[in-house]
Amino acid sequence: MKYFFISLSLLIILSTNQLSYSQVTPTYNLTARNFQSYNDSLTFDVYILHTNFPLSDFGFMGITAIFNFNPAVANGGDLSFTYSERSSSGFYWVTPQVFLSPGNNQLRFAGYLGVTGYPPQISNTGLGTLICKMKLKTSALYLNHDSLNLNWRGSSQVLPYTRIFAWVGFFNTEITSDSSHFIDFLTSVIEPISTTNVIKYFLNQNYPNPFNPTTKINYSIPNTQYTILKVYDVLGNEIATLVNEKQNAGSYSVVFDGSNYPSGIYYYHLVVHSDKLVVDSFGEAGNFSEVKKMILIK
Repeated sequence: MKYFFISLSLLIILSTNQLSYSQVTPTYNLTARNFQSYNDSLTFDVYILHTNFPLSDFGFMGITAIFNFNPAVANGGDLSFTYSERSSSGFYWVTPQVFLSPGNNQLRFAGYLGVTGYPPQISNTGLGTLICKMKLKTSALYLNHDSLNLNWRGSSQVLPYTRIFAWVGFFNTEITSDSSHFIDFLTSVIEPISTTNVIKYFLNQNYPNPFNPTTKINYSIPNTQYTILKVYDVLGNEIATLVNEKQNAGSYSVVFDGSNYPSGIYYYHLVVHSDKLVVDSFGEAGNFSEVKKMILIK
């Protein structure tokens, strides 16, 4: 992987004579969020939100993502860092790496547009555009979650560091802004309650309700299926993904932490699919879909 971090601007193959976007450089928020913890692993999503629309376009050209982390998270095992999901809009994704070196331990992944034509647009609403979903796993029985110490590697540190690229005017342009890189560590812990005697879908009312700041959401699925549980504000904006994975038949419990959100009414939406993860909006239905209301009071 010697050339993992060659500048993406050199790798992207585009017909520059035919593409013209706004001359205004887009601004953004890059956020790792929706952390989900399991015995031997964790997953998280990487989103980019376009923050100065309509002053600029945001044709997404690529990302080099570098995290600093504490390798003690492996708990004596070997670590693997992989994609669980990733954008397929003409992107070429480099195999993720766990880079270990005394005092300089990193998790790395990168993707860049590898086809001609207009690049995909980054959303300016909600959480933005989901770029990918990552998984960190140890070969030990348990991941030492408390020692993770994950943070974005910035330009004040030696290369490699996190970089973002967009199409500005006629050129692929680096638009990296360290101050726009965030990590939302609110974590949903998914606990199987039972894997037997479940005969129908069911979404329980959260408890306690009203709550401050945490509440528990229980649900049941009768078959092995893809399960998505998301939280929305009263305007229908997605604020958190609590579950996004294939689960075995059974009953499950998930904790939602509202510490970073204001008092008010929120909705949680459970959707279950038999084949693949396709839920991207509040109203889309699968084999089973149900919404319930909860109230956060601080």
